[in-house]
Amino acid sequence: MSLSDLPIREKFQRARLPRWAVLILSIVLAGVGHNAVPWVCSLLTARHGWVQGRPGRWNVVGLSLVVPGMGGLLWCLGLHFARAPKTVELTYIFPSLPWRRYLGLSRGKRRGRGTDQAVGGPALESAPSSLVMEGPYKFSRHPMYLCVLAIWLGWALFYGSVAVFIAWAMTWVGMTLFVAPSEERELEARFGESYLQYKKAVPRWPGKIRG
Repeated sequence: MSLSDLPIREKFQRARLPRWAVLILSIVLAGVGHNAVPWVCSLLTARHGWVQGRPGRWNVVGLSLVVPGMGGLLWCLGLHFARAPKTVELTYIFPSLPWRRYLGLSRGKRRGRGTDQAVGGPALESAPSSLVMEGPYKFSRHPMYLCVLAIWLGWALFYGSVAVFIAWAMTWVGMTLFVAPSEERELEARFGESYLQYKKAVPRWPGKIRG
């Protein structure tokens, strides 16, 4: 049996971890993804408002979005993992790298979503076991996304960076047009009438029409 015949992809893609480990991993990934990555992006363009390597007075205002954004994100994570089972199954989606073909992973497919999707970038996924409707979820169906957008906009202001602002704008467009609608369709299929009732009662974004 050749290496490409072994079910390596499934072994690498799926893993069961205790709930506390998943929470720590999520916090670390959130910290890196929404703090370190904006910093790297800010190195691509000039930092407007900065003087002698220090942020200006108006740049510091951006932290008023970053701090509550991170707090809200941690709040949402805590609500989700308080309802999670003691053991959580995660799915790791492999990035498209040249070495994958030597492990028999070059044409891997994601399954279990109704349709097969080609494996794209790296991601950790876990299927929700129950609906979260308390806390910030009383005001928006996607408070985590709002927190992420607040964090990135805050960093764009803090660094005075066009590159970070463009990344924020692309994230907003992606979440609005693709990510949020796709997630809602999956939740409708998973939770049925319960989610439809929640969808009628709570808007996608605060201030928007429900539905």
